[in-house]
Amino acid sequence: IEADVLAKIDQWVRDGGTVIYAYWSRQPFTTVEDDATVFSRWLRGDTGKGRVIVVRDDREPPTRLAQSIADALVALPGLDPLTVRMIQTQKPDEAYVSVFRNGSFAILNYREDAAEVTVPGLPPLHLAPYSIGMVP
Repeated sequence: IEADVLAKIDQWVRDGGTVIYAYWSRQPFTTVEDDATVFSRWLRGDTGKGRVIVVRDDREPPTRLAQSIADALVALPGLDPLTVRMIQTQKPDEAYVSVFRNGSFAILNYREDAAEVTVPGLPPLHLAPYSIGMVP
């Protein structure tokens, strides 16, 4: 990470922001100059008013890391309820879900076969291969 960019991220965290960092292969992030000072501070809990959630999981298989990050997000206090519903949507790995401010969900089925997707509180949506659906 460029040092000036990391400094801005660190200040954002110190001012109350939240970062979720996938600590795969137990490798710290560093600046391009190989400085891990900020990462080391964050690991010690020195984050000012903010927080850094370190997800200690590997990138393989990707679904495991994605689930670990989803679990960390859902556990955040004050997370928007629509975002929680989006994260908790039951879907195949090759289906992608986005939620809009108005509460509508856009779902992309990026599979060669049909997919069933269930947003919590809504009936299942059946999507044709390589299609997009909207609910409600």
